[in-house]
Amino acid sequence: MGERELIVSESFRGREDYKITSRPKFYTEQFERVCPYYISFGMSYSDFWDGDVEIAKMYRIAHEAKMDEANHLAWLQGMYVYNAIGALAPILRSFSKGKAQPYPKEPYGASERSIGLTEEQKEDARHKKEDQQFEAYMTAWMSQVNKHMAQKAKVEEAIKEGGGADA
Repeated sequence: MGERELIVSESFRGREDYKITSRPKFYTEQFERVCPYYISFGMSYSDFWDGDVEIAKMYRIAHEAKMDEANHLAWLQGMYVYNAIGALAPILRSFSKGKAQPYPKEPYGASERSIGLTEEQKEDARHKKEDQQFEAYMTAWMSQVNKHMAQKAKVEEAIKEGGGADA
């Protein structure tokens, strides 16, 4: 009869020392093998050996939740670093006339979690943010238009000067 491999958690995958087989005579060995794993979660030795099986399950679920949170925090930190470097990128290029973008004034997601504000205050904050974004867009657009108009004026003046000399 072939052995069936039971995996207690995703954390066990690829770890030879924590593989559990279904052979009944080795249950004690299997429990002894995974005991340090559960103790690393914070489970006591007596809870592991004498407690309810559901306690071990809850410790494992809690550990996986902690790992998910740690992973999310690492991702969030990476996002901050990525955006900080991106904000500085214009001044890092040689001969660039670009300016560094400002660092965010509040943590990501802080505006969505504005606890204690009334709906009217939240709406006002949202409108203010939209107005600022629109103002930034219009300022950039007007800058481009002014640049284009200045170039057009130079070309027209060059044509007039060149046309006046030929006539």
